[in-house]
Amino acid sequence: MIRRFETYAFLPGVPEDGRRELARVVAETDRYIPEVLDNWAGWNGAGSDAELVWEHAFESVSAYRRYMVHRYHAEVLDRYVLVDSPERIVETLRGAGLFGYSCPGAPYRLEHGARRVVLLQLERSAGPSEVDSLERRLADATREAGGVLSVLARNTMADRWYDGVTRLPMPVRFTHVWEQGFPSGEVMRATDVGRVLDDPVVRRTSELAYELFS
Repeated sequence: MIRRFETYAFLPGVPEDGRRELARVVAETDRYIPEVLDNWAGWNGAGSDAELVWEHAFESVSAYRRYMVHRYHAEVLDRYVLVDSPERIVETLRGAGLFGYSCPGAPYRLEHGARRVVLLQLERSAGPSEVDSLERRLADATREAGGVLSVLARNTMADRWYDGVTRLPMPVRFTHVWEQGFPSGEVMRATDVGRVLDDPVVRRTSELAYELFS
């Protein structure tokens, strides 16, 4: 599976109706593009710049490529987000942008409730054993806080071309993605992630937190 996120920050002056229209468009994408799986959106309640978070997945690279050339993508989604579109309503340099990872199965799957996504920049010196140890600590902390899932994975989407495979010669701001799932926003907001992320291998973080809607 290819797990993928897009985040958006809106241009100044975009009315509430415009914001909600983009939210509706991304939340309904799976109705028009069958390749889009596990499709949800949410309004970010954390302190980072991103305002709207769109999460989804694809079964394979070929499914991802079909999504990229689908008419709904070109004629509806791109109207609001492409730099050269006169109807663009989102910033290009704010928010967390595009990120994600590949994984077997769907360990991230959450059909209701709330999600926290933390982007992590790990130290270059962090080896597999240190990353594994961090992953176990994060999973344990999530369970103790009443969470229902925890996934830590390398961010492999931030430096890929639109085919999902071809690597681009660009720096990656965050090396890993950590997802938590909670039964409700109330449970999520009662969780302090700062304590569990106080680890020598973690250099920098950025947090997103939202309740799911579709």
